[in-house]
Amino acid sequence: MSTRQQQSGKVGAREQGTADSSPADQVLGRSQSSRPVIQDFVPLADSLEWELGQQYLKERGSAAFTVDSSPVPFVVNNDGALSRRAAEVFFESLADSDRRSAVGNQEDRGSDDIYVLELGVGVGLFARFFLDHFRDL
Repeated sequence: MSTRQQQSGKVGAREQGTADSSPADQVLGRSQSSRPVIQDFVPLADSLEWELGQQYLKERGSAAFTVDSSPVPFVVNNDGALSRRAAEVFFESLADSDRRSAVGNQEDRGSDDIYVLELGVGVGLFARFFLDHFRDL
């Protein structure tokens, strides 16, 4: 049975409140039975929400982050705090790897080059703060 079929079966049992469903499933089923389903479960990249977000960003570009009357709240997660923490974790993982290599006396550690790739929509503040703090470390 596929995951989708299993999920559909669980939802059906919840909505119907069958005897084989748990009390929690029955309560959940009753609370959600009158809610319309706009879109059934799909992978995020196939979802309506994703498509709408992509369309908005295609139309607005970087203005969505800077000049719109209700801009995307990128400051919430791009004030630099998360970037600094991520840089510290990454730096410490590299230092730990170096310590293990020294203890294991491994001569071939690979390249000393470090590559960082940020994937996502935005103006690159997370990457900028990350790289600045990593350099300082």
